[in-house]
Formats: sequence, C-alpha cells, structure tokens
Amino acid sequence: MAVLLGSKPPLIFKEYTLLTSQTWTAPATGTILVTCTGGGGQGGICISSDALNGSRKARGGGAGGFSQKTIPVKAGDTFTVVVGAGGRNADTAPNSTTDGTSGGESTFDDATAISSIALDSNGGVGGGAVAQQAIDTLAGGAGGTATGGDLNVAGGAGGAIVISGSNSTKDAATGGGSASVYGIAFAGGAATIGGNAEAGVATGGAGVFGAGGSFVQNGANDIFLGGTQGGGVTRGGESLVSA
Repeated sequence: MAVLLGSKPPLIFKEYTLLTSQTWTAPATGTILVTCTGGGGQGGICISSDALNGSRKARGGGAGGFSQKTIPVKAGDTFTVVVGAGGRNADTAPNSTTDGTSGGESTFDDATAISSIALDSNGGVGGGAVAQQAIDTLAGGAGGTATGGDLNVAGGAGGAIVISGSNSTKDAATGGGSASVYGIAFAGGAATIGGNAEAGVATGGAGVFGAGGSFVQNGANDIFLGGTQGGGVTRGGESLVSA
C-alpha cells in the first residue's frame, strides 16, 4: 500500500509504503493519493508420480484488487490500515496436489479524517490443481475485486488451461495475474492443448503492461516441452503456437 503526500496533485512531498497493518497518522495538512492493493493468490501445486493419473494441471493465482483515491487530510488525521498477505500454503509434500490459497484483503479506512474514507481491495483467488487424464476447461484463480476508490480495478486472473482431444498426457502449469497499476489488469498466460498431443508446458505470469504469453497446441501426435514468456513492465509476453 502506498500513500503520497503533497499540497495538491501532482506535487508530491513524500511517499509512504505501508507493508504491515497499522494506524497511519497524516504528518501534515494537504492531499494524499492512496493506493490499496489486495494480496495475490497462490498458484496451485500439482505433484504426482502416478502414471495412471498422467496429466498434471496447476493454474496460476489471481492478483489482488486495486483501489486508488485522492483524499484531503489535515495533520493528525488517523487511518486504519490493513495489509493483506499473499496466498501461501505450506503443503508441498511429495506426490501432493493442492489448490493455492487466496490472498488477503487490504483496507484503508478513516478514523478521524475530514471525509469518510473506505478503500477495500480483496485478495486474488488461489489457483486450482488436479492430477488426472481428462478433457477439461479449467479457469485460473480469479482476481480480487476493489471498492471505495476513485479508481477500482479487479486483479488479473491466473492463466486458464483448456484440454481437448484424446486423453494423452498433457501437463500444464500457468502463470499468475497482475494487479492494476495503470488502470488495467492482465491475466497469466493460458495453455490450450488439443488433438493427440503430448505436452509439458508452463506459461508466463502477467506484468503490469501485458498478459503472460499463452501456449496453443492443436497438432495431432505432437510432443512438446517448453514454456512461454511472462509479461513485463513495457509489454506482454510473447505467445507460442505449435501447429
């Protein structure tokens, strides 16, 4: 969570990055620009040595919601800050298949402020995981929602996995979504595998300026092992199509 303090936008005197839950006191009279982001969801964990299960599918977690608001304050105004933690599940035992846990909710609320303030950015949903040979359409973890700001943007979703065609071994792991920084959030790269293909693929996570690179494989009897790029600070990740 970030708080920018100045006499009026866009003049900035100081930036405060609040990494823990606390009561924050405005040190001066002026205008603050508050950015509130929920915790990101954890990606799924899929580990299986069972050849009968064959295909392992782990999806990326969703990013936390993003809310931003310009607020007039006077020196001594206090605000209650809650910083949501990122999703984390310690169950990484061998041969385990575990859904990722969701991120925590972040809030920025007034206690004595000039006007009523209530920024609320929910955490992203954890990505699911499954180990089985099946034709599936599996969504990534959903992005968290946000309310209370002048700008409210849901977080980007984790990458989806779409399996069609035969029940050949199709292993896939997708990247997580990104939180909005410039008014739009992006999804992690999706993985689409069809035909009789056998594949092991991982897609990139999203960046603040673009989605993670997606992977599409529709050719019959192909064997593919590889991955795609993640999104960056200037553009999205490049996608890959294997015909």
